[in-house]
Amino acid sequence: MLKSAKKRSSTLTEEESPPENPIQSPSNKEKRKQKKHTKFKKNLHHGTIFLQKTIQCDESNPTRFICLLCKESFYSNRNFSGFFENLKGHLSNKQHEKTLDDAKLKASCQNAIRFLEKQEAENLSEGMEEEEKENEAQINSITSFKLRNEPLLKFELVAFLISNNLPFSLGEHLLELVQHLNEKFSPNTISKATINDHQISQIARNCIARTIQQKLFRQLEDSPYSISLDEASDKFGKGFLALSARYFSRKDANDPQTLFLGLIELEDSATGEILQ
Repeated sequence: MLKSAKKRSSTLTEEESPPENPIQSPSNKEKRKQKKHTKFKKNLHHGTIFLQKTIQCDESNPTRFICLLCKESFYSNRNFSGFFENLKGHLSNKQHEKTLDDAKLKASCQNAIRFLEKQEAENLSEGMEEEEKENEAQINSITSFKLRNEPLLKFELVAFLISNNLPFSLGEHLLELVQHLNEKFSPNTISKATINDHQISQIARNCIARTIQQKLFRQLEDSPYSISLDEASDKFGKGFLALSARYFSRKDANDPQTLFLGLIELEDSATGEILQ
């Protein structure tokens, strides 16, 4: 009995004990505290005569306004204060409109709303210009960083050629390929791209090979050519037929060009019987 009681008490204490590192999301009240409100600006919030006479800055909080019309009104005496970023919305609401007694006062209020809208648009455009300048400065810093690292890029290219036993004459074409990929695709696309031997074989056979073949046939149609056949076999006796063509790649060319067309695998043929 004592053991079971101890077990129950231990389970209760374990269940009642709080976790070591509880994850607490900020409450709405904390989020409102973190938000930065607009402070009173005389040239903005007192930019018209109507705003000067009706809107007052709260002495206890420079981010809040007090609408004198609404404060003295019977209709909206509870909603006479707010944050300055909401001033335009306050002037446009129905409770505030009830405090406007005559048409002249309503027209002055509408002019004040249009003034605030114009100022917001100008501030937005200025903010966009500043953002563009910051982006341009970042691009220039990245460009200068890339220029400083150009020798490292060359070292990487040379190391790739050496480690893959590729000829040095391929270096210029490899650099052109890297520059082409950098211009055509985003860094995110390049970093996430994957490819394997099967995909390379399928792309080469079904896409690129057909394009090269069509281009070659068009060149042969526009030039005199000759077809050369050569028979061969491997050590297992399997027969193959190699095809090549001699043609002029350009109309003003003096010497013909030899181009390998392909290799045909022959079934049930011996070396001496391929052409028969």
